[in-house]
Amino acid sequence: MSDGWVDRDNTSNGARTAAVRVQSADNVAWTLSTDYADRKPSRYFGTPLINGRLDESLRFTNFNVGDSNIHYRDSWIRAAAAIGCSNMRSARNSAA
Repeated sequence: MSDGWVDRDNTSNGARTAAVRVQSADNVAWTLSTDYADRKPSRYFGTPLINGRLDESLRFTNFNVGDSNIHYRDSWIRAAAAIGCSNMRSARNSAA
């Protein structure tokens, strides 16, 4: 069992997040947050199985593409408001 490890796999993952919260009154809070990720995930997807078993004729066939490039960047900005109406009730809303 490899526990998910693949030798010579060139992956990289980076992430950043930031948030600002402003309490404009005792019962009103505003939050602006952003998330960013830059990912180059694994290009290894395993060996295909037929009926749950390895077909011996495929044992030494390489299904990986050496020059593939999987790269994506995610960015997400959110704004949220929280209003406390009383000790027992509150209202929240967010927009992305």
